[in-house]
Formats: sequence, structure tokens, C-alpha cells
Amino acid sequence: MEPEHALLLESRKRIFEHVRARPGLHLRAIARDLGLPLGTALYHLDCLVGVELVAVRRDGRYKRFFTRHDLGRREKDYIAVLHHAVPRRVLAVLLRRGKRTQRELAQEVGVSRSTLSFHVTSLVRQGILRCEERWPENLYSPLEPELVARVIREQRLVFQDEMVDLYAASLEPAPTPGEAVAVP
Repeated sequence: MEPEHALLLESRKRIFEHVRARPGLHLRAIARDLGLPLGTALYHLDCLVGVELVAVRRDGRYKRFFTRHDLGRREKDYIAVLHHAVPRRVLAVLLRRGKRTQRELAQEVGVSRSTLSFHVTSLVRQGILRCEERWPENLYSPLEPELVARVIREQRLVFQDEMVDLYAASLEPAPTPGEAVAVP
């Protein structure tokens, strides 16, 4: 099937437009949002992947769907990370407040130190966070603060459940110059 023919079917076109509007959703979320049976959504997503209109990214146990040509690789990486609440909160706090220790992050994000440690370690390994080794505690900051701020700003409706309501302040300039990102 040719890519232009793949979108002739109304239900497949709806799925494609939904993935374009809300990149990084997983199968169940797409099916739920569009009121489609899981099997139907999977079939049409597989067709869209087959004609290379949609790309799939593995994110742990999830397959996240993106339109193939609308976003760059790093943007997709950040969107996949931002679909998880704790990493989303960590990045929002770091954008708003600047460099933080794990102790400070755990307190501001509202999770235990062990939970935070798991997520911070993962974010450092993925190249999302930078770890500045200091004594007595390391400092963490986003590796690409402008990019993460732009992705949050552009995709804020995708994350509106928590991002817009609880962490919209992270999109404003931080009060301490030089440590946090000022987003235009």
C-alpha cells in the first residue's frame, strides 16, 4: 500500500491525526482516546507503521507512536520521557529552579529518595540529565535545557493532566539568573 492510500480510510486517518497531535502515546491510550477497540487501533497503527507514516519507539513495556517526519530523534526521546510523571516533574523542577541535589529533588518532586535515585540514574544514562559530581552531593541539571523547555512548551496539552496544572510555572524564567532556563 502507498502512503497516500493509507490515509484514505477515515478511521486510519483519525488515528494518524491523533498521533500527530499527541505524539508518544501508547496503543491503549490511542484506542481509549478515539473510542476504538484495541484490535482495530493496533491493526491501523501497524498499517501506518508499514507504510512508514508512523514510527514506533520502545519505552520499557510500552510502544510509543510518533508520526515519522514531524519530530527529530531527540524530541522523541524527550517526549517519551515526559510521558512518565516522575521524570516529567524532575525536569520541570530543574527548569524552574536550576541545579538540584537528589535530596532537594526528592523533596520538591514529592517522592522517596530511592524512587528519585532510580529515575535520575535512568535519565543520566539516557543523556537527558547531566550529573555534576560534587561533595557531599552531586548536582543534576538538564543536558539540553532549551530543547526540553521547547518540547514541554510545544507538547504541554499532551501532559496537561499534571504538567499544565502543577508545573506550568516551570515554563517561566527562573528567579536565579544563569542556573535555570528562561523560555521565551
